Amino acid sequence: MVSSLENIELEYITDDSGATTAVKIQLEDWLKLKEDLLKLEKMSAVNTPLRKAYAEVAQMIKGEVPKEEARSFIEAL
Repeated sequence: MVSSLENIELEYITDDSGATTAVKIQLEDWLKLKEDLLKLEKMSAVNTPLRKAYAEVAQMIKGEVPKEEARSFIEAL
């Protein structure tokens, strides 16, 4: 895992007018960042259904949607 983004050496690529067009980093840093991003994607894939479930429970508590019994929920799995 990348210890800190502040420790990554960046080289900014500019065009003839001085506008930044790209950023260059060391391959080792890129591979670590890529690995970290893939881990975050996997975590997000797990967290998204959980967030949806929490939102549904909040709606049930507010009476916005009908409550579902745990038994019927488990049977649906």
